[in-house]
Order: sequence, then structure tokens, then C-alpha cells
Amino acid sequence: MAPISGRLLRHELLSLLADFLDYPHPGLASTVARLVELARELAPPALPYLRTFRGYVERTPVGLLEEVYTALFDLNPVFYPYVGYQLFGETYRRSHFLIALKERYATVGLPTDMTVVPDRLSLMLRFAARADPLESSTVVQEALLPALRRMLGERVPEFESILEEEAGLADESHQLEGHSLGEVLTGGFLLALTEGQSSVKTNPSRTAYRCALVATRLLLEALWQRRHELDWDGGAEGNGHR
Repeated sequence: MAPISGRLLRHELLSLLADFLDYPHPGLASTVARLVELARELAPPALPYLRTFRGYVERTPVGLLEEVYTALFDLNPVFYPYVGYQLFGETYRRSHFLIALKERYATVGLPTDMTVVPDRLSLMLRFAARADPLESSTVVQEALLPALRRMLGERVPEFESILEEEAGLADESHQLEGHSLGEVLTGGFLLALTEGQSSVKTNPSRTAYRCALVATRLLLEALWQRRHELDWDGGAEGNGHR
């Protein structure tokens, strides 16, 4: 991989991950291929997950990918790709979070009169790519990673009490099987019908998209852990600028 500055790497990786987890598009295979290149140096543990997903994308028509994506993410509450929902449930905290996001999006040139809900995972990744280094780091560490961990069935202790008290969402529906690639036992019925599968536990689509989520988590963790080594702000923090 050709050398790339930390600042440009941060912007490119977060932008690629936004495309990666957005609604399927014809260029998705190319996006995954570039992520594989970046992962070789930044996060080698993500490589098998990326390659599994890449293989699935390359042999699956875009139309079917769209159906699978909708069934898995938009019709299955466990995998709702909304960061505020994963962290706070449908509570007033999420409402405040959405309002604050729209205000922040305006500062980096993202549209605020959009039909997409502001806390959608792919949109928040685009925001993190454009935000200043400090804010980008905060979004990754305090919002994106905890949300991904919940989607993958990993407990996020700092949010459990909020969920239990206000939304009752800290239940078994979110206790999946980490990133062992085992399949969730609830939900996914529509996805099984779409694929003609008799069991969601053997559904290759679900496995592929779980791989995508695990790879995203691993890449974000590696990026955040190495942010000082990579100098992802181009020295701005050291000069006292945001």
C-alpha cells in the first residue's frame, strides 16, 4: 500500500466505511477491495471478514443485495443501523441526539433537510470523515464503536442502565454471539424468505453482513488506537487548533 498521511487515511477510511455500510450500490465491490488494501497494514484481523463479505458481494446481483440489506437492517430491530437507537433506544435522549447531529452536520457541509434519519450509521461515518480530529475521535469512540458492539451482541456497560430504565431494550434480543459468526436466533424471518432459506442459522447473507459489521468495528478500533501514531490531525492538535 502506498504511504498515506494519517489525516488522509482517516478521511478515506471513514468515507469508505460509510459507502461500505450504505445501501448497496454497483461500486460496492471496489469499495471492499480498497478496504482490504487498507486493512492489510492497519487492521489485519479484519481481513478474513472483509474477504468473506467481498466474495458474497461479487457473486450476488445488486438487486438481491438491496433486498437483503433492507430485510436485515431496516426490518430487523436487532440490526437497526441507527446509532442513537442502539445507544439510547426510543427515548428523549435519542431525540436530543438527533437534533444535535443536524446542527453539527451543518458545520461540515452535510445536508440537514434530508430524508435520511441523522443517526444512520453510514451518515455518521460521513460526518466523522469530515469533522475536525477531536470531534471525529469522539464520534468514533463514544458513538460508533458502542453502537456497533451492541449490534454485534456485545454488552456496552455505560449504556445498559439507560436502556433498562428508559427503554427496556437491554434484553435478550441484543445478546447475540459476538463476532463468532454464529447467527442470531430471533428475527430474520423476512430475510430467510427472501433467500428461500429454511433456517436463518445457515443464511449466507446474514453471515456476510455480520462479517461487514465486525470488519467495520475492527477497522475503527485500529484507527482510533493508532490515531497518535498516525498523526491523523496532521499536527493540528499539537498546535492548539481543532
